[in-house]
Amino acid sequence: MSVDFNIADRLQEVAEQRGGHWALADGDHPEADRLSFEDLDEDATQLARGLLHEGFEPGDRVLVFIKPSLDFFALVWALFRMGAVPIFIDPAMGTKPVLRAIREADPQRVVAIEAVLWVAKFYPSVFSGVKTWIRPQSVGLLGRSLPELRKLGAKSNARVRHPAGREGLAAVLFTSGSTGFPKGVLYSHGIFDGQRAALGASLGIQPGEVDFSAFPLFSCFSLILGASVVVPNMDTTKPGAVDPTPVLESIDRFGVTYAFGSPAFWRRLVASRRRNALQGLSRVLMAGAPAPPDLLKELLRSISPRADVFTPYGATESLPVSMPSARRYVQGFLTRTLEGEGTWVGRPVEGVELKIIPITDEPLDEIEEELPPNEVGEIIVRSAVTTPGYFMRPVADAAAKIHAGDGPTWHRMGDLGYLDEAGHLWFCGRKSHRVVTRAETVFPVQVEALVNQHPRVFRSALVGVGERGRERPVLVIECRSGERPRGRQDRRRLAGELETASGRPDLAAVLFRASLPVDARHNAKIRRELIKEWAEGHVR
Repeated sequence: MSVDFNIADRLQEVAEQRGGHWALADGDHPEADRLSFEDLDEDATQLARGLLHEGFEPGDRVLVFIKPSLDFFALVWALFRMGAVPIFIDPAMGTKPVLRAIREADPQRVVAIEAVLWVAKFYPSVFSGVKTWIRPQSVGLLGRSLPELRKLGAKSNARVRHPAGREGLAAVLFTSGSTGFPKGVLYSHGIFDGQRAALGASLGIQPGEVDFSAFPLFSCFSLILGASVVVPNMDTTKPGAVDPTPVLESIDRFGVTYAFGSPAFWRRLVASRRRNALQGLSRVLMAGAPAPPDLLKELLRSISPRADVFTPYGATESLPVSMPSARRYVQGFLTRTLEGEGTWVGRPVEGVELKIIPITDEPLDEIEEELPPNEVGEIIVRSAVTTPGYFMRPVADAAAKIHAGDGPTWHRMGDLGYLDEAGHLWFCGRKSHRVVTRAETVFPVQVEALVNQHPRVFRSALVGVGERGRERPVLVIECRSGERPRGRQDRRRLAGELETASGRPDLAAVLFRASLPVDARHNAKIRRELIKEWAEGHVR
């Protein structure tokens, strides 16, 4: 394994192989010239030289807050190449979580839109360590602009490639914070390269394909797999509110072969009258939250019979773990989900080692026991794409990592599930969401799959009220449009039907809400901790 490695080497290799083939196109400006792989590689080099001229150094933590654009991709590859460490924080998390993440990351440089400067003026202590400000646009109050850095870089012949090594820190990616405070995950150059290889192999991505992704960082992998990328013409921070028409027009116009988005994103697209544009896709990728069976079926009806939908299972700390096919799921395994056995997520991809261990909330120094097939426990994984820890979070490291002496670090996914006799993994929900009664531990995903089959239910959440170990299960329902209970009698009748469907005679209550709160990043993960808090106030 070469010590002298930089993930930006992969972009240079693709540029040498694919040269003048287009790498990037702006979905908002189809008439504009497309940027070739050769031009992207050169632009990243010029920007890196400009950044060095401006005082950036290898190892500098650089907060990146610019919108998906041609500039975004050139900047990310420039930072990788020169050995700086980009920090990615999702602005959709909200002001307080974002400020907490910035304070924790303590960036030395910032490349951001003008709005971030105004935030910094109101919260100067959060940005106290920042030495340099860079803005993407030519006009503004921040320091130099990216166009200025390009001009500076064009005049320089400075060597910019930093020999980071496979273990060298490449980036800090913050989690969404949907199950707690966001944490900065440490990504090495080698881990990014491992993900490139894993995604390419498990999805069969070939040079010459075209990617449209509502998760812009995913498209960085597409580029180093030789695929062209359409910069998304949408607000990627609000996938549940996307206007499907321009997105579908881009998919059609650019000949997109695979596209990636959350369930909320895809629900908007399949509801459009122009969804026939999806017929040209060979793969649909959906992640960020469990994929509802009705949406999977609708997507499969919307794409070519030769195409498929994939729902990668993993986490920011280890991705991918598995790559289940929706066609396989719907045609076979879905029956078991609908019987309350959990959600099938397939076998681990090649190179991923996975175990099921007894459930505990305590830190673990070693793996003392591995559970047999069909017994629900905690999912742990290790592989070439499993991250080593968090940025400045020793307590979180202790809770999430197991440093076994027989190889790489294990990551505790924070999820519960089991392996069946054939080695297939079944997901049963987040560990923090389990309901522990006096008699047993209840796994919400299994119960909700039963309840969600009711024709009036859009989605549901089973939560526990009361003290852990003595919790009482409560079912909270979001009905389909126009299906909310009408009057007390209808409410009682519907609640009775849902209690029967759940198979839980011990339900403390069935409650109804106009909508269930969901996470900011994907607009799809149910915020069960908020529902639990709300339910506590509505159950005697």
